[in-house]
Amino acid sequence: MTIDEEIIANPILREVCQLLTTPYQKEMLSTQTAKGIAKYPNTVSVDDYSIIGWIDHNVQKLIDSTVYYKALKKKIEADIELPKWKYYMWLIDRGINSNIDNLNDLEFIRNLYLGGE
Repeated sequence: MTIDEEIIANPILREVCQLLTTPYQKEMLSTQTAKGIAKYPNTVSVDDYSIIGWIDHNVQKLIDSTVYYKALKKKIEADIELPKWKYYMWLIDRGINSNIDNLNDLEFIRNLYLGGE
């Protein structure tokens, strides 16, 4: 199967693909899917992890993403004239804050699932 056929055949990947709005995003989904197939014998499945496993995996990826946002911000600050990039820096900060909100939400869901508050 081609990567595009893999995406269409997998209900999770197909739904994600439908959410993506640009050719670049869809290309990145294809690239990530190809990497996953090369690393694992199949594409993503809901049965790959337990509920806690999916939450923890998502938390790990959000933390990685937050680190990448911070690194991008530092690189821009070091390499580019900042007044010109003020709006873009705001977008990066918004991404960081969104990740933190998502991390808090996932921790809340995790705690509820485990019977806590």
